[in-house]
Amino acid sequence: MKQNATISIGKRIKHLRLDNKCTQAALAEALGCESMTVSRYERGEYAPSIEIDRKSTRLNSSHQYY
Repeated sequence: MKQNATISIGKRIKHLRLDNKCTQAALAEALGCESMTVSRYERGEYAPSIEIDRKSTRLNSSHQYY
């Protein structure tokens, strides 16, 4: 994935997380990953896998938003 796309996805993850008044730790628990991983998604260092994308529906959003 291109770096700009990864950063854009990260910004959207953070936006959705904050809109839902969710901490990185709570989101990580819901997704089954570490809070550092969520932080790296948000900073654009990692791109979420398709499995994480599927689990992200817990944020009341579809994967199409990403």
